[in-house]
Amino acid sequence: MPDRPWKDEYTLLCEKCGYVIEGLDQSGNCPECGKAIADSLPERRVGTPWQQSPGVGSLVRTWLMTLRHPLRTLDVMRINEREGTGLALKTLFTAGLWMYIVICLIEMMNPYSLLGFLGTLGASAIGTPIVIVALIILTTIELSGLIVISRSRGFRITEPIADNIVSHGSVGWVWCGAFIALSLYCYGQSMMPSEELFRLPPWNAQPNISGYGLADHYGFMSLIFLLMSIPGFLFFETFAYLGLRRCKYANRVRPEP
Repeated sequence: MPDRPWKDEYTLLCEKCGYVIEGLDQSGNCPECGKAIADSLPERRVGTPWQQSPGVGSLVRTWLMTLRHPLRTLDVMRINEREGTGLALKTLFTAGLWMYIVICLIEMMNPYSLLGFLGTLGASAIGTPIVIVALIILTTIELSGLIVISRSRGFRITEPIADNIVSHGSVGWVWCGAFIALSLYCYGQSMMPSEELFRLPPWNAQPNISGYGLADHYGFMSLIFLLMSIPGFLFFETFAYLGLRRCKYANRVRPEP
């Protein structure tokens, strides 16, 4: 096992190199790497907008902050407790709701069959929770992976730190949700009987295209939309990696005795 110079998870370390700086002058620099000790103090973590004041507006601002400034998000993110759990659940719920809305909006553009519209809504109502559960499982696996890698490399990524990292990075699932919804919709259309394919929205209901041609077209579009969901997954994984590197020696406020 790697050497761990800290006494407990609250020992003040230089967040760049892991040198123990507890008890040193806070106006000085780390003797090992020269990083300002003030930049490693847990008090500088003022929290993301969601952590400061949970709400719809702060949720959107936190998403935008995470997407535009991931490193800054990791630097100001509070890590004292598992405060990010609510953020993760809200984000995953939004991703699922976004999937449902996308499918409904597409189906509403096809006024031909009320029964088909109701069937799509019903299938989406069943499929969306399944996708949300799958995203929760993937997020939980990533959280556990951060902890395991941290222990094997001598880092100090505790469960609260890992939870906050994946909670903020889960904004990538919102992007995934939209394109997975489009992919599932096109796949469902490609599996329809050929005579039913002419009940599709006007931009694809071309009389000179055979039913097989339309099914093949929708199968291809299903694959394209699935590939377009990958950037959301890559953002989640990249943010988790940045969190592992940026917060490997992150300091938490020592609780009162």
